Amino acid sequence: MMATMGQAMAATNGYTPQQASDLYITDGTSLDWLYGIHHIMNFAFEMFPVTSAQGGFYPGDEIIPAQTSRNRAAILYLLDKADCPYKVIGKEGQYCSGAPATNTGMKSATAQAAETTSSGDNNGYEVNAASALTNDSLFAVDNNSGSGTNTSCTHAQKDKHRFYNFGFDIPGTALIQGIEVRLDAKADSTSSAPKMCVQLSWDGGVSWTTTKSTTTLTTSNATYIVGGPADNWGIAWTLSMLSDPNFRVRVIDVSSSTSRDFSLDWIAVRVTYAP
Repeated sequence: MMATMGQAMAATNGYTPQQASDLYITDGTSLDWLYGIHHIMNFAFEMFPVTSAQGGFYPGDEIIPAQTSRNRAAILYLLDKADCPYKVIGKEGQYCSGAPATNTGMKSATAQAAETTSSGDNNGYEVNAASALTNDSLFAVDNNSGSGTNTSCTHAQKDKHRFYNFGFDIPGTALIQGIEVRLDAKADSTSSAPKMCVQLSWDGGVSWTTTKSTTTLTTSNATYIVGGPADNWGIAWTLSMLSDPNFRVRVIDVSSSTSRDFSLDWIAVRVTYAP
């Protein structure tokens, strides 16, 4: 779609339609960030002059009228397509129908496993871990969590547990907009600021998102939501990434004491998408 638009605009102004990296390599640009994080489609016009001999990045103002005229048709084309870029490839009905976002509802995991290396006591929720798969007020418990007092979510002293096989049923044409993780949980005390941190994986646990964390847990079972319906966790999600072989949720129990007990009644995930 973007290639089609680029070629159409280039036909009006004589520019070369190409990826920015084909022109010169950078370590990441605002254009990458706009698309990769926020899914905003965008173009950059590298305007006249081509060489430093012609004025470089600071040409004289006398070129403004000619170059404005040269790019007028391309800019008008871009504005015309901006409401629904997909119409240039005939898919406006699929992507721009105005259908409201929908979601999967809160889906339970059906499998779980403690992380057994570089994960505190290396036993995760060592008591009744499978209880976290069901919303039934029965708890998976991590007693005397961790092997040290570091409070970094990703530190090797912290107990970690994975949950997976959520069985999402999402249409093949969907665009993923956000992911929420629900934790029904408590701690045995609010001392040492106990909290749960969450990461998501899209490749079976090889790579992980940055962490999101709950507020300090209370001593009564309460619901905590991390993420949101418009929060993609910094990932441009595809349906394959959300499949059972690939999608993982990691829960990390964190406090500044190794005597805290963490109890997890239920973990669930809700994915919001545009159909």
